Amino acid sequence: MTRNGGYPTPAAPARPFWAVGVPLGLMTTSLSTAAHASPASVQFYLATACSAAALVGAWWLFGDRRLVQGRRSVVPAFRHAAQGVGLGAALGLVFALGALVMVRIPALAAPVDALLANAAGAALLPTLMTTWINGAAEELFFRNTVVRHLAGLGRWAIPTAVGLYVVGTLPMQVPVLALAAVAVGVLAHAEVRRTGGVVSAMTMHLTWSTLMVVLLPAVV
Repeated sequence: MTRNGGYPTPAAPARPFWAVGVPLGLMTTSLSTAAHASPASVQFYLATACSAAALVGAWWLFGDRRLVQGRRSVVPAFRHAAQGVGLGAALGLVFALGALVMVRIPALAAPVDALLANAAGAALLPTLMTTWINGAAEELFFRNTVVRHLAGLGRWAIPTAVGLYVVGTLPMQVPVLALAAVAVGVLAHAEVRRTGGVVSAMTMHLTWSTLMVVLLPAVV
């Protein structure tokens, strides 16, 4: 596999509008709809499913599907997965501790509380599944497709990809999610660069998001 400025995915013919702009627009539109839906409603789940479908579709059409495998065949995929779980758990602990401070700031705590209402009671399992599906879709799109089609930006491709990831979270109207997008984005890109695949980044993201859904209701 050739490398794109040190990143383990080959550059592609630049199609930033179709490969990046359109899916990002569909994501933001879908998440805006989800943000205005009733908690754990059919509308919420359909909107988040549309967001995931747009991102996975863009990755399938314009991404490098080989990125799901690491470049070092001697390192089993499960080791990368375990490393990702460890990173996700550590990041989750940091955010859980940060929530103890956030809860004292109503402007930050209230939107998080409203978002977590989607996981209350019997809605916990379907919301976790939605979280996992969307987290995996975000990793495939932002860590691969976006970087490939912004390769012309050189060293700014990855910072731009992180910035677009932040933009993608804004329609949810939860300021803490924007901060989380920076932290998750930076760590995920670093893991893709280190391992040559998306497995570690994906398990890191899914572990972190699971802990947020499960732990934050006890804090906020």
